[in-house]
Amino acid sequence: MIGLKILKVHGDKDAEHDAEVVFACVNQADGFFLTCDNEGLVKLWSKTKQLISEFKFLKEPASAIFLDSGFGLLMGHSNIISEIRSPQFVEQAQSAFDRLNK
Repeated sequence: MIGLKILKVHGDKDAEHDAEVVFACVNQADGFFLTCDNEGLVKLWSKTKQLISEFKFLKEPASAIFLDSGFGLLMGHSNIISEIRSPQFVEQAQSAFDRLNK
């Protein structure tokens, strides 16, 4: 797997990317979406554009797709595919999903 670092999201954190966004992906099942910039920073958003989680790859991903409503991701890089099911990422996403759907 390409180097990956899960970052903790804080409420006062500036949500916007500083670098150019190169792609976005939508989870049709629940409206969550992610964006990725050309520095490898990937951000997961709620359907109301609330930042849920972010993680950084050492190299810029080329594509992504949600695997299921369990917040798994398939990330494509140059000649490499990574499956993301980090417990911290899934916990942040599931917590936000539960909070937004009460």
